[in-house]
Amino acid sequence: MKTKCKTLKLSICISVISLIIFSIFFFLNNYCVNIWYEYIYNISLGLFGSSFVVFLISITEYRVAKTQLLEKIWNESRILNNNLHKIRPIHSRVNDKLLINYINEWLFRQTEEDKILFGDKHVAYDKLYEYFLKNHKNEIKNMSKKDTKDYINSLIENERKKVLESIRRFRKNNKSIFKP
Repeated sequence: MKTKCKTLKLSICISVISLIIFSIFFFLNNYCVNIWYEYIYNISLGLFGSSFVVFLISITEYRVAKTQLLEKIWNESRILNNNLHKIRPIHSRVNDKLLINYINEWLFRQTEEDKILFGDKHVAYDKLYEYFLKNHKNEIKNMSKKDTKDYINSLIENERKKVLESIRRFRKNNKSIFKP
């Protein structure tokens, strides 16, 4: 595509320059007859004619290359769209938005530098903790506070591991989507 575009631009430049040279030497030859003026304007006329033919050919080549590129882009985007439709949902009992917010929060507080940059906030964790606390009232009814906290933390950890594992499996099965 780039070579077709460069060919088109180069043939336009050569055509314009040779037409200007032809015009100049044609008028110079009419005012004062000189064999060199006639020789130069004949050469520039031939150069203009050949570059104009190249220009006409390169227009069609450029259009064909542009069409092929657009077809390739369309085909790749269609393949990507088909692969994206193969993504299975998370299949979690938890609200996807809560879980994704928690995973993003968990990913951005892995190192001490991340904690300094992004803060050590637990907003999404707290919401997910409340969600499990509300939805598992029967299981935690007779537990102590420490056991309740451990139980809910293990539920959160299991959900996080399950989601991250499904993301890893998806990336492994669809490497073509994530290639640079």
